[in-house]
Amino acid sequence: MNVMQILAEVDMKYPNDVELAHKWGWITTLEKQLLDECLMTHEISEAEQQKAAEIFAMKDLDRDYEPLAQPPYYEVYVHFVGMQIALVNTDTDQYENEQTLYNNALLTYKNWFNRTHRARGSKLKWRF
Repeated sequence: MNVMQILAEVDMKYPNDVELAHKWGWITTLEKQLLDECLMTHEISEAEQQKAAEIFAMKDLDRDYEPLAQPPYYEVYVHFVGMQIALVNTDTDQYENEQTLYNNALLTYKNWFNRTHRARGSKLKWRF
């Protein structure tokens, strides 16, 4: 799933007049957060290392850019952007709802990532 597909879902769920550049900026911010909190704290494959380098160097998103959290975890982007839209519109009820959904989606993604990747520098030694 690429950025344009995610933003199309955002616009369908949350009709808004926020400029596309702002939404792209929010997704870029979230990508860099996931880079810091997930990729950089775990042992990752060579493909993931290339993706990390791409995110680190990223200034702006490409229309066809595929973010880190792919289905079924892409909802983290939808709710993050929805949360930011609610903030711009000063809709506190919607913001709180989106914040809860975002936090749950983020936790689900991080739990999956932690289950599928070994922490950096970890030595699996069992003590009894």
